[in-house]
Amino acid sequence: MIPTSRLRAATAGGLIAIFALAMAQDSKWLLYDGLISADLQRQVRAALLADPQPKVVKLRVENSEIISFRSRCLGASDMNVAQMMLRDENRERSFIYTDYCGDFQYPGAILSGNCTVSYLEFFPCPPRRETWRYRAEPGIPKLDNIGFVELMKAALTEAPSATQGRGELVQLKDDLPVPLPRAEYRPPCRRPGVRGSAWLLALPTPACEDSGSGAR
Repeated sequence: MIPTSRLRAATAGGLIAIFALAMAQDSKWLLYDGLISADLQRQVRAALLADPQPKVVKLRVENSEIISFRSRCLGASDMNVAQMMLRDENRERSFIYTDYCGDFQYPGAILSGNCTVSYLEFFPCPPRRETWRYRAEPGIPKLDNIGFVELMKAALTEAPSATQGRGELVQLKDDLPVPLPRAEYRPPCRRPGVRGSAWLLALPTPACEDSGSGAR
């Protein structure tokens, strides 16, 4: 379609540059999503451990469409599988789901009293219900306000302790934010899946106990 060879080369070079820049932006967004997801899951786990009473939590994530890479859904499997594997086995299960993934609208599950961990196994939902809210700012700037180098450093930096986080996680009572306590718990390393789950949650090392029983 373009008869001149130089013009063809210039057009091809321009297209390559455009696609390369698009991939760089996607890479930045993907890193940003991972940074926030790891922070969110680490804080959620610590908050669930702080209260032994089993509960079902609806989690509101502010600006989820901006945070999640390509509107990725942070569903039951993301939030609950690692929580189940790392929890103190003496505790009853708690469940947490984000409010934009459909878990609270699907009529065959939570509304019917069945809470899912991985969409393959279901358990009776605890009667207690709570609403929590996660906000990335001010600890993590918005995607457009953080540079790629700064984002890389944050992603490679050792995560805060299990009871700390970069973003803000609070409970909502009558739409008013209430601080959530945190608790640390290091499960036994010998339990299957513990090391991998701790890595997925970006828990600071040591995330498990080599010799202890894992009891708090």
